[in-house]
Parts: sequence; C-alpha cells; structure tokens
Amino acid sequence: MPFLCCCRQKKKYPTVIANNNAEIAKLKEQLNEKQKEINDGFEEKERINGKFQDARQELETLRRDKRQTESKLKEDLTKKDKTIKKLKDDLQGKEKTISELRARVEELELKMSTESPPSEVQPEEQQKKRPIIPSRHKTNDDVQAEKTPKSEEDRQFLLNAIQSNDILRRLSNVQIEQIIDYMVPVEYPKGDALIKEGDEGDRFYILQKGKCAVTIKQKHISTIKEGSGFGEIAILEGGKRTATVTAAEAVKAWFLLRGVFKRFTKEAIQQRDNEVMRIMKSVEKIGVTGRYQLSRIAQAVNEEDFSCGQYIVRQGEVGRIFYIIKSGEVDVTQNSPNSSDDKAETWIRVLKSGDYFGEGALRESHNKRGANVIAKTAKVSCYTLDEESFNQLIGEAVQPWNDGDDIESSPIISHRPSIIDVTLQDFNFLAILGSGGFGRVELVQMKRGNKTFALKCMKKIHIIETKQEDHVYSEKRIMMRCQSPFIVRLFKTFKNKKYVYMLMEPCLGGELWKHLRDARKFPHSRTRFYTACVVEALSYLHKRRILYRDLKPENLLLDNRGYVKIVDFGFAKELDVGERTWTFCGTPQYVAPEIILNQGHDISVDYWALGILIYEFLTGNPPFDAVDQMKTYRKILRGIDAVEFPVSIEKKAQNLIRRLCKEHPTERLGNMKGGINDIKGHSWFSGFDWEGLRSGTLVPEYVPIVNGNDDVGNFDTFHRRLTQEHVPSETSGWDMDF
Repeated sequence: MPFLCCCRQKKKYPTVIANNNAEIAKLKEQLNEKQKEINDGFEEKERINGKFQDARQELETLRRDKRQTESKLKEDLTKKDKTIKKLKDDLQGKEKTISELRARVEELELKMSTESPPSEVQPEEQQKKRPIIPSRHKTNDDVQAEKTPKSEEDRQFLLNAIQSNDILRRLSNVQIEQIIDYMVPVEYPKGDALIKEGDEGDRFYILQKGKCAVTIKQKHISTIKEGSGFGEIAILEGGKRTATVTAAEAVKAWFLLRGVFKRFTKEAIQQRDNEVMRIMKSVEKIGVTGRYQLSRIAQAVNEEDFSCGQYIVRQGEVGRIFYIIKSGEVDVTQNSPNSSDDKAETWIRVLKSGDYFGEGALRESHNKRGANVIAKTAKVSCYTLDEESFNQLIGEAVQPWNDGDDIESSPIISHRPSIIDVTLQDFNFLAILGSGGFGRVELVQMKRGNKTFALKCMKKIHIIETKQEDHVYSEKRIMMRCQSPFIVRLFKTFKNKKYVYMLMEPCLGGELWKHLRDARKFPHSRTRFYTACVVEALSYLHKRRILYRDLKPENLLLDNRGYVKIVDFGFAKELDVGERTWTFCGTPQYVAPEIILNQGHDISVDYWALGILIYEFLTGNPPFDAVDQMKTYRKILRGIDAVEFPVSIEKKAQNLIRRLCKEHPTERLGNMKGGINDIKGHSWFSGFDWEGLRSGTLVPEYVPIVNGNDDVGNFDTFHRRLTQEHVPSETSGWDMDF
C-alpha cells in the first residue's frame, strides 16, 4: 500500500465539503419544493373535501326536498281523488235529480195536455198557421235564352259576388257556371226602380257600379253597394216583392230571370247525372246497373279540381276514391323499377273527358294503386265518389227503392163505405173543422144512417189563380190509391160551379198542430209514438214511389184511438224509379237544402222534414225559423250542426234528428242502403212495439176524448157567419174529370 501524505489529503477536503454543501443545499431546495407540493396537495385535498361535503350536504337537502315534494304530491293527489269522487257522486245525484224532474215535467205535460179543455178562442198569433210555398207548376222547359259574352274580368266579378252571397254560394259549381253564362247586363239612370214592392218577382240582380236604395212602404231601409246581389228569392221560389229597390245614382247591374235559372241549372245537373250514370253503368268491376242505384250514385258524386302537374293518384297508395274526368286531360304513368333514378316514370297513356280511373277502390278493400295519374292540362275537373259513400248507398246488399213492409193487409184498414151514388144533397153540414185560403173543411153527416165524414171544400177560383189544377188532381189520384191506417182515406169527390169537394174519413181526435200548440211541446214518449205513425205512413208512400213533401204538425190528424194520420196531399207526387223532381214547394221551415238550391229532390226530403218534425214535437218550435223567409233559408243552409239543441232533448233523439237532417241527401238516415228500416232500428226507438203499432193493438199514451161521431170538441171553434164569403163561379172546365 502506498504511503499518502496527510498534507496532500488536507488540501482536497475543502473542495469536497463545498461540493457536498452545494449538493445538500440543492437537496434541501428540492425537499422544500416537495414539501410545498405536499402542502399544496393537502390544501387541495382539504378544498376537495370541502366541496365534497358541500355536495353531499346539497344532495341530502335535495333528497329531503324530494321526499317532502313526493309526500306533498301524494297528499294532493289523494285530496284530488277524493274531490273527483265527490264530484262524480254529486254529478250522479244531479243526473238522477234531472231524470226525476224530466219525468215529472213530462208527467205534468201529459196531464196538462189531457186535462186542459180546448179553448174556443185563441190569440190571433196562435191560431195562425204557417204559410206554404205554393207550387208553380210551370216547368220552364220552354224558356229561351242565350249565353251572354263576358270578359274574364266580368266573369270573375260575377263569381266573387255569387260566392259572397249567403244563399247562392252554396249552389253547385255547375249551377254557378250557368248563372254566370246567362246573366244579362242592364243600366238604370238615377231614380229608376229596379224592383217595385208588390210586383211579381222574376229576376235576381248583381250590382256592378253605383248604389241603390232599399225602401219598404217608402221608408228607407238600407243601401245596396257595388258587388252585392239582391232579389235572389225571385229565382228560387218567386212571389211578390217585399221592398222597392231604386237607383240612387246611375247604375250598371247584371240580372238573371227565374225561368232561365230553373231551366238551365236543371238541365246542367241532369246532364251531369246522365253522364255519371252512363259511365258507372259501363264499369264492370263496380257491377251496378239498376237505374235507381245509378241515380243515387250520381247524386252522391262530388266535384274536385286539379292543377297541371298535380298527382291525382300515386302508384302504391291505397285507393279509396273513384274518378270520372269531367274536363281536361291526365297522364297515366308507372314507376320504373330498373332505373337508377328513383323518380323515373314510364308514360302509359292519356285519359280525357269521359274517361275514368280508380274503379277498384269501390269494390276491393285496401286495393293499391297500380299507376300514377297526373293532371296534364292547366285545369282538370273530376267527379269523385269515395268508398264509404258508395258502401252506404249500395254496399253488398242493394235494397230496391220500393222495399218495405206490406202494411196493405193490416187488419185495421176499413173498407170504403157504399157511397157510390151519393151526392152533396145526401149530407147535412154539422160544423166547420178548419178554414183557410183554399176554402174550408166541414163535418158532414149522411141523412140516412148518420155516418159522418170530413168534406174538404176547395174554391175553384182560388185553384185557378194559384195554378194548382194539376196538384188537386194529383192529390185526388194519390189519396184514392192509398189504403193505409196511417193516411186519411178519400172516398169520393164532387164538384159544382164554385167548389170541388173531397169526401174523407173524419179524424175527430183533432189536429196535432192544435194539440202541440196547447201542450207547447210533447214528452219523448208521446213524440216517439207520433213519429212512429208518420214513419209507417212514409214507408207506405215511399214503397209506392210517392213523395209527400209537406210534412208538418198542421197536416197530421188524430183519430179516435189517438193514432196519427197524414192528410193534405196537395204537394205529393209520384216519381219514376230514380227520378228527381224540381218544384219549389212546401213550408219554409221544413224545406230541405236541395229544394232551396234547385238541385232536384226525391224521397230524401221527407226524411229531412221528419227530423224537423221531431225537433218541433220536442220543443214546440222548428229548428230553422225567422221572421224573414230568406233568413229562414239561410239558417237551413247553415245546417243542423249550427243548431244548439236544448238540454231537454235526449242525446239519442238529438242523434236521430242530426242524422235525418244531413245536408247531403244520400247521407240521410232512411235514404241509405238500409232504407227506412234504419230509422226504425235507431236507438231512440229501442224497445218500441212496431208490430203492435201496425196491428193497432199498441195503446197510445194520449187518447183524445171523442163523444160520438159528431163531436168537434177537439177542434178550434169556427163561427159559420165569419167564414162565409162570396165565392164567384168558375166554369173553365178544368175539373171535368173530378
């Protein structure tokens, strides 16, 4: 081992010590940094712990609040459940009370109606019966007119004016087109009268320029401005003008004559119906060939317009509508499955006016369209028929129009008495049963045998003046044919220079109009019985294709048993299978929309009137009524859904009335494939003894008191001296076969 000098060793120690001290200082510095990091970590931990504690505390608070909220909600729900249960119990109690009160009211009404003695003198407003719309038998088929050329501006002006008119805007498109085509321009200087109060109205006006003043008995009522139509009642039903219209300044107007409107709108609708029936008959897949069914379908079609490029039908969609092209052209295409373009289509063909498509929709459920149909021309008009309407009208089981129960063999029908050789001199005149503008009805008694009859005495001059000759003959012919226990029997007719006479069975229970007037309204049970009698009468008539057209309380009589019989067949008409008639007649409150709008009508108007009758029985007033006749028509055209039913009418009765008074004739109960049996089967008649009614064994709720065959106590009293008047003779010979 080598020897080391201690002096040399000592010289190295200071350097080592210095290095160590530096290292130690560095380590201390690092230690301090680490200590600081540790301290910072502890502080962060404390901070995080603090946040955690805060979050934990907040969570506990939320949980506590949640428990409190849940507890409160449960408490509230429990209270609400108790409140709902209490309200239900209260409602049930009130419904029970209402039912008891309703039953009590009906009991009192029945008691009042059976116990109240007939009053000999009634107030004037109660005695007055509703006026009828006289049937004007002129057909207008010989009316001549030419279409007046018009600029597009004038046509649009007239269209806007018609569409703003409460009545005329509800006409069909084809009728509006006819009105515009045949309107004629006219000008009046200031002060000229366009319409004079009291004159017979025959034209409708649309004012294009200027102003007109409306006066009644020289009193100013209102001012007519540009774009307004007036006098529309003249083209609907005619009659005398109720006001004067004078040009307040020089005016320009357009007018349309009633005869032109009646003829050409009728022809346009008939042409449309014939075209639809011709096409429908040729569609083998639909399989409808009978004229009655085809005419019903023609009435049910709607009209839709499509613009160029519009898809009328898309391939693959479920088809539920059948189309007939009225005007324009369409392209038929099919989607191209092999094309890279998903929208690519292959053109197939063009369809034109008179062609049809989509027929499978009416017979095949969920039938998918096999092609696209696209409007090609600027405007395409189509007649459309949907699957639901088709099935309601026709369906699988087609019912013939004259289907119905054979009530002709009913045992309560009496045979005509032996009166073949009797004359007017064989009767004593006992009392007047009724009186009106037509004449009067007398209770007469045979001088031999004491049998009584009702003798209707009609003034011949009145018949001539109101042009009712054909209707009087029609009434005689129809009533002589009818042998129903629900229709007043006609036995014989007479005539002399002043009157024609109808000898009928007497119904001494009185007019239902008077009973309703005295009772104010009938209870549901009594209404149901009277309605059932009317339904049986309509069933008998419709089976024989007889349209009644004047159903109302004034034309219903009670016999000695309390059964209802229909009388007054002045507006009745026999129709051919599938035929519609166009005469504007009836009682304003009872006319159906299609009569007002001159769209042709059939037996469906009797079902509309039946709904109105039920409503009047239950309330004492018809649902559509106003002082002004045009306002009545406007209410009718707004529809039954606009009527607020009183709470006294049961829900089932409301439903029946609404279904009878559907705006579209083909949707009315009684006029669908089930026929009048749909009415008999309605829930309002649930449990009703129809067989007992037909056999005469069903005892009515109210039986009038009749003391002998000469008792007129159920009729108003008419003093003969007050009803006597000078009646001029009429010898034109129109009644030769009467």
